[in-house]
Amino acid sequence: MAVAEPLPYRSPIRKLLRLFERSRGQWKEKCQQAKRENNSLKIRLAAMKESRDRWKAKAKELEEESTETEAVPGVGAAKKHR
Repeated sequence: MAVAEPLPYRSPIRKLLRLFERSRGQWKEKCQQAKRENNSLKIRLAAMKESRDRWKAKAKELEEESTETEAVPGVGAAKKHR
């Protein structure tokens, strides 16, 4: 392949080639690391959402239970005096 114009670089092509390959390798590694971290955070977020939903359901259940015991006269009062 014939080049009509000289390249804008003053360094020898063999040195530039090594530099560009190393730069590309570092860029790819950085991108892959970010992708791994992103996937890890997605999994962690899903686990946190699941945990939050379980705690919400448990809190709601306990709240309903306490509301039921307060509504029944005598049962709620007996528990309070212990």
